[in-house]
Parts: sequence; structure tokens; C-alpha cells
Amino acid sequence: MAESNFTPTSAEVLLPLAEKHSYRALTVLFDADIEVLHRRFCQRDVTDERHPGLATKSGDFLDFCAFSDVALPCRDFCIGDKIVVDITGFALVDYTQVDTRILDFVGGKV
Repeated sequence: MAESNFTPTSAEVLLPLAEKHSYRALTVLFDADIEVLHRRFCQRDVTDERHPGLATKSGDFLDFCAFSDVALPCRDFCIGDKIVVDITGFALVDYTQVDTRILDFVGGKV
């Protein structure tokens, strides 16, 4: 399992690895309305709970256009099958459905 804000160019590195090792890949994209993502990012980035290695503190992404220029390409990343989970409203996510789709992909084996 790998977790990151992957962009389409990330596939250029990861796809050959998956092919080399005969690995079936599943991309799970947790996405939301871009304005909601930006607001959450800005709120989280200034808290003391944010891991120092992940906090930007520079304010580069406080600008919506700068943030969306970096964030939107992540939507296009895919290796293998793809599941998109809309997390605009966390309470609306059907986690059982997400679990079922992942388990179906792995053949019920974890």
C-alpha cells in the first residue's frame, strides 16, 4: 500500500514496478469539492497537530489558484482499477460500500 498525493506523472514510476512484479493495483481516490479541500487544507496546515514535515507554513497554498493547480491533477492519477470516494461530507460516505469494493478487488482476501 502506498499513500500520497499522486499525480499522473507518478504513474510513470509506479506502473513499471507493478508490471515488473505482476502486481494488480487498485487506486482509491478520496476526493471532494475543491473549495472544501482548500478550506480543510488551510485550517489543518496551521494547527499544532500537523506533523512538522507536512505543514507548509509558507502560505503558498493559502491562495486558492495555487492550491487547485497542485491538487486538481491528483484526480487524474490511476494505476489499475479505480475507486473514487467523495469525502465532501464525511457523514455521507458509505464506508461499507468502499470496504466491499476493495474486498471484491482482492477476492475477499486481506
